[in-house]
Amino acid sequence: MELSVSGFTDKQPLLFERGLNALRFEVAAKSFEQAVDRYVRGLKNQEKQFPIRQLFGYVGNVVNASGNSNADLIATATALTPRDLELFMEKVLANNQIRMFAFGNYSTADIQSFVAQTRKILPETRKTTTYKRNQIWAPQKNQTLVFQKDLDVADVALLDLLVHPEPSLKQEARARVLTGHLRTVTFDKLRTEEQLAYAVAALTTPLQDFTAIGFAIQTPVKNVAEMQKRFDNFRSEYKEKLSQLTAEEFNQLKNSVLVALREKPKNLREEQAPMLNDWYHEKWGFDTRKKLITEVENVNLDDIKAFYNETVMNDEAARLSIQLRGSKFKDKPFAKLDNATLVKDLNQFHQTINYQ
Repeated sequence: MELSVSGFTDKQPLLFERGLNALRFEVAAKSFEQAVDRYVRGLKNQEKQFPIRQLFGYVGNVVNASGNSNADLIATATALTPRDLELFMEKVLANNQIRMFAFGNYSTADIQSFVAQTRKILPETRKTTTYKRNQIWAPQKNQTLVFQKDLDVADVALLDLLVHPEPSLKQEARARVLTGHLRTVTFDKLRTEEQLAYAVAALTTPLQDFTAIGFAIQTPVKNVAEMQKRFDNFRSEYKEKLSQLTAEEFNQLKNSVLVALREKPKNLREEQAPMLNDWYHEKWGFDTRKKLITEVENVNLDDIKAFYNETVMNDEAARLSIQLRGSKFKDKPFAKLDNATLVKDLNQFHQTINYQ
């Protein structure tokens, strides 16, 4: 649970105090009923979004140890009572580990005051618990995870992610440079030329310490199996395009990534973001952004070709496939991938895989 206070500092002590005091409350039955209703409607509305937007929510459900299906969340929420919420908050206040991060116009006295305010609202019997971050899937060699779901909307959406076997900033740097070119070629070929989709993307995404790269699409033209086959063929086609990339084009891609990383923050929120991210992940050097810039500076043309071969063209690379079958194609098959683990029950699945 996180309490965030920002803005002009002169009124923050009062705002912070009121926020802390609001953590202890009695729950009115009507208010609780309305809160549950808003929560359930929010979950149901997620399933009415454009299919390509739904893809990334399901990625989170699969790779995060805390991921749950909307059906399970709704069933649990509707079974709760106001007293359940009161007991939950009492337990949170009595069993926790407090961590505070402050950035900006604060003095030592300001921070000490915030600490004192926090201690004041905690019960005398409070116990300090172990700090534990949310656990993320640890990709394994030759491991393919597949999540499949039927949608009420018409279109198909497909996400195919492949994970580099080495967890390092070096691989993230390579992926960032490569993706600029991959994104352009993917859009031009699948969207503009072949007109397969409303939305198509090539992307790179971190899975904590690992880096994944892949393709996402929402299409009214092909069923899931057909679209997966097109992705598979395109992977080889792009390798040929990548082999034709010139040194000048590569330098433009690399410089574009460096410009974005070195861009001066426009506000306090942007300035603190890299440090806050390191704080969450207990990287106390607070220098991940600096190290990433150095890694990008060292990337060369052969590096991005190697990265592509070591992930997308690597039959042993860990893989995650999210397959959403629209109502227009409900009589057509899902895609079949070799040696795949089909994720049917998220709770059971999270008890069986390894985490970082």
